[in-house]
Amino acid sequence: MIQREESLRFYVLGRVQGVGFRRWAIREATALQLTGWVRNRYDGRVEICVKGSDSALKTFMDLCRKGPIFAKVLELDFNVQALDEPPFAEGAFVKVADF
Repeated sequence: MIQREESLRFYVLGRVQGVGFRRWAIREATALQLTGWVRNRYDGRVEICVKGSDSALKTFMDLCRKGPIFAKVLELDFNVQALDEPPFAEGAFVKVADF
């Protein structure tokens, strides 16, 4: 059975910059065969735009609620307005320029 791809865009709030969150997110997303991007926001949040199967996205969100060992995730915020969205990288999950 082929799973339909879904996409999500969300912010990660808490102590999530300077703790390896983006590198960790790339590793986890790649392992789950997700595509998309991750970047730091100037207000201290990390922004993630990700695409893949529903089950992989659920697993990735559960992982993001915990984050890497030195992070302290307080919240995932799905109230995101599409203002400046880089395109998806075909077949990859990448880090893009901070915004």
